[in-house]
Amino acid sequence: MLPYDRRKQNDLRKKFEVKRDDIEVDLQVIDGNLRQLIKLYEDFFARKIYKEPKELRTQTEFLIQKWKTKVISRTLHRFKFENLAQRYSIFKEKWDRQMRIREKEEREL
Repeated sequence: MLPYDRRKQNDLRKKFEVKRDDIEVDLQVIDGNLRQLIKLYEDFFARKIYKEPKELRTQTEFLIQKWKTKVISRTLHRFKFENLAQRYSIFKEKWDRQMRIREKEEREL
């Protein structure tokens, strides 16, 4: 019975194991998207561009939600992910607050 249990454990481990390359690539994408979103929203609120960067924001949110449900075994990757997710959350609240102010100003005009 012991060999069967080990095989079963290995199968389960492989099923839920996060590949190092996948998390590294996604962390780089999240970081790049966050930097780009910060610049785009600064331009948007300064009225240099007229279209809110919703597509990039949606893609970033999707990647963050994807990794929130998975177990990240390496401490380095977990730290980077939690840091990026927290930074994104802070900026998201800021952007939403600025959008409400902007919409309120537009309604008053």
